[in-house]
Amino acid sequence: MSAAKAQVQVEVRRVSSFKSDTICSQLKNFNNFVTKSTDFRIISTNQLKHTTMGYTHYFKGTKSTDAKFKEFSNACKKLHDNLPEKTDTAGGYHKDDKLIIGDGRGHLHESTGDVPIFDNRMVCFNGVGELAHETFRIEKKGTNDFCKTARKPYDLLVVACLIAAWQILNYRFSSDGFNSDGTCEDLVPAMQYYNEVMQPKNKITGLPEPITEAMLWEQRKKYRD
Repeated sequence: MSAAKAQVQVEVRRVSSFKSDTICSQLKNFNNFVTKSTDFRIISTNQLKHTTMGYTHYFKGTKSTDAKFKEFSNACKKLHDNLPEKTDTAGGYHKDDKLIIGDGRGHLHESTGDVPIFDNRMVCFNGVGELAHETFRIEKKGTNDFCKTARKPYDLLVVACLIAAWQILNYRFSSDGFNSDGTCEDLVPAMQYYNEVMQPKNKITGLPEPITEAMLWEQRKKYRD
C-alpha cells in the first residue's frame, strides 16, 4: 500500500464519527491528495459531507389560493408526465437507474391507488422501492418542511417542483445542492429540465425567461431571511 493511500485511510477513520462540519475541516487539506487510486472515489468535500449526512432540500410557503394551487399542481403533473427515463441529477450518483415516481410511501400500484398525488390540495410523491427515500409533499394549506432524497433519481422531480412552487406559489427553498463556493451544479439538471418543460416567461413582458443559477441563489437568500 502506498503512503498516500495509508494516510487517507487513517484520516477517514479518524473523522468517521465527527460532525459534518468537522469532517469538512479535517478533509479540506487532503481533499485532492490522492489523484489515482482504485480504492477511492475522489469527490469534493461538499459532496462527501452531504453524501454522508443525507442530501436534503428545505422549503417553506404559506397557504395558497385555490387557483394558484391548481396551477402549481398542474405544473408538477406536467413535469412528472415528461420525465426522462434516467437522470444525472444531484451529482449523477444514480444516473444508470431508472427514474420512476411512486406514491408518498415509495409504492406504485395503479390498481390499488398507490400513485403519486397531484390534486387540488396536495402534491405528494416519492421514488419507488430501493430508489425511494423521504416523501416529498407540498400542501395547499402551506408547508414548512424538508425532503431528504439521498441523491436518488426522484430528486429531479423534487427540485423541479420546488422551482415551480417558488415561481407559482412564492415559496422559497434551500438545499444541500447550494455549495459554499457559490455553485449549485447538483441542482442544474432539474433547473434545465424545468426550463425545457415549463418554458418560463417574464411575468411582465411575457418574453422567455429561463431560470438561472443566479436566480436560484437569489431566492435562497429570501429563504434564509
